[in-house]
Order: sequence, then structure tokens, then C-alpha cells
Amino acid sequence: MVDCTPKKVAAVNKGLYDAAGLKSVFHGGESHALTGQSFVAQANYASAIGRNSTRVVSCNTTSIVRTLGALLVGAASKFTRSVFGRRQQLGGRRDGLSCHA
Repeated sequence: MVDCTPKKVAAVNKGLYDAAGLKSVFHGGESHALTGQSFVAQANYASAIGRNSTRVVSCNTTSIVRTLGALLVGAASKFTRSVFGRRQQLGGRRDGLSCHA
């Protein structure tokens, strides 16, 4: 089950999915504690195999993990200092589509 309900509703739904024997995926607005795993394909795909549920992190977290992962793979050092800027538009986009769920 892919659960795209508003934040915190999924915690109730997860119990229903578990009781019905359904595997489930939740969005990044939910806490890591809901599933015990936060999924980014480039970083932890293998650890998601066989799980009954996972949480797909936000687009911002995904971009950070992808960027830092690429830097760490190609770097001689396992340490990096990074600054990421994020621009948020309030009130929806000009084309009428929502920026965030």
C-alpha cells in the first residue's frame, strides 16, 4: 500500500495495513520511527528488501544523500563539510499546483 495521507494519519493506517498483511510505503512527512527505515535508493536499497514497510524521504533529503554519497564514493577522505540552500515558495506555485503535500 502506498500511503499518501496527511501527516500523522499514516500512523493509524499502518496498523491496519500490518493487520491485513499488506506491505506499505509512507512519505517523508512521517517520522522515521513509523517504519524504522528511511529509504533513498542510492544509499540503502538493499536494506529495504524484505521489509514490510518503509518511509521514502523528502526530495530535499534525497538530494542531500545523493550528493554526499557521490562525494564520499569518489573522495579519498570520508569527511565533508557541506552547506545546502533550500528555497521554499509559500502559498503554492503560480501554475496552481501544490509545492508540497
